Amino acid sequence: MTWEYLRTPELAGRLLLIAGWLGTRVAGATILDLNCGWAPLLPLLPDTWQRYVGNDICQQFIAEARRQSVRAELYVCADDDLPTLDRLDILVCLGYACGVSAAESESLERSIKRLVARYRPSAVVLEAWAQVAASSRLLDLVQTLQLGGYVVAGAWSLLTWPAVTTPQSLRVIFFLEVNS
Repeated sequence: MTWEYLRTPELAGRLLLIAGWLGTRVAGATILDLNCGWAPLLPLLPDTWQRYVGNDICQQFIAEARRQSVRAELYVCADDDLPTLDRLDILVCLGYACGVSAAESESLERSIKRLVARYRPSAVVLEAWAQVAASSRLLDLVQTLQLGGYVVAGAWSLLTWPAVTTPQSLRVIFFLEVNS
């Protein structure tokens, strides 16, 4: 399967970093994990969130994600077909392929912009393979969010060393917050 490399042990570190940054922000929050796969971030977050919504087009991934939490709302659907939310506090998109992967939703970038404009979440997390991010629209998306009133609260590049088992081991993570 296309995204199986994300299960490699060295890529777990990115999830721990993201969960750590989100840790104090999830209490009472509505979280949307776009194209969540099997929702590997979900079990790492404190169980203090009010609503956790995730989607993926892969039925197998969503079935696996549902085994992790009975509270989470997990949908087999494209990002354009998500149910309407009453609010959105945290938007997460892990493994964003920046429009260069055929396996990624063609509407993902548009969906992120639409969701941010509609709900104005207090936090946005974007994570991608660094080699893809450098030659793609990720930096443009971050800049668009900055022009819309977000600030980069943190930006990380992670390389697992010395155990690099996949070329996708170098990751870039942007943490954005509403400029208050």
